[in-house]
Amino acid sequence: FYTIAFFKYIVCTTINFFIIFGIVMAVLFKATIAEAWKELLLILLGAFVGNLNKVIDFWFSNEDRDKMLVQKMDEEDGVSLSSANTEE
Repeated sequence: FYTIAFFKYIVCTTINFFIIFGIVMAVLFKATIAEAWKELLLILLGAFVGNLNKVIDFWFSNEDRDKMLVQKMDEEDGVSLSSANTEE
């Protein structure tokens, strides 16, 4: 039932949660960061944003699936106004 992709999603989401939690705690408690660590933290933050972008793209940018859903809804209504095979 659960696939490898699902477990990868869970791991990435959990890591992302703890990163956000750590950032919020650092801001709330006004933590001071040494200059040597700032560059490393910025690199980690950039990797986090890139990872989050890939997760969002994976779940929300499937145009073929969207076209198929619209076509199926049209067919259930008895009127087929859209075609999943038509390219714009």
